[in-house]
Amino acid sequence: MFTTAAAIIFILIGSANDYEKCHTSHHLPDFKLTNYFLGLGTLIASYGGHSAFPTIQHDMKKPTDFYKSTFLAFSILFCMYSPVSLMGFLTYGDSLRDSVINSIQIQWIQQAVNLLITVHCILTLTIVLNPLNQDIEDLFHVPHEFGIKRVLVRTGTTICVTFLAESVPTFGPMLDLMGGTTLALTCLILPPLFYVFIGRGKKSSKINKFKRRI
Repeated sequence: MFTTAAAIIFILIGSANDYEKCHTSHHLPDFKLTNYFLGLGTLIASYGGHSAFPTIQHDMKKPTDFYKSTFLAFSILFCMYSPVSLMGFLTYGDSLRDSVINSIQIQWIQQAVNLLITVHCILTLTIVLNPLNQDIEDLFHVPHEFGIKRVLVRTGTTICVTFLAESVPTFGPMLDLMGGTTLALTCLILPPLFYVFIGRGKKSSKINKFKRRI
């Protein structure tokens, strides 16, 4: 969070410095319905990570307070994303592409932001890959404590993920694709369905107990 906050501050400083030079060529993009669907995929991807929620809640000291941490986390994300999106649009307009970082004209700020985002990704990867690592460890019956088998499994997973990431020439379309498909399922569609099924199961259980008593 600290690396991301520092990167956001640098982006805002760089965008504000570029405003006088770049806003003169600012204009709205042509209206295309497909752009809204692509934008939705990017938006969902930026707020993704729901697959790691169960493991986070399981590791909490008070799992019942998970809703508090979730509300706080998404509120902080909104406060971080909004100024970057607004300032980037006002300064660079339709010239923005996959990342606002590439549009910043001051080179040292651009490199500093890249470094901070890299540190952020390295630290975040540990959290996001945790559910996948646990599933693989269960599949190969790896003990749930520090050991050579666990090191090999998690190192192998990281190498595979890195190889796949480097194999994609342009990350923007992949981000839109994943955000509009798998992340949309895990973030918006499946959680409410699971909640409905769980609620229905509890209700059916109560009805069955009531019938047995009668």
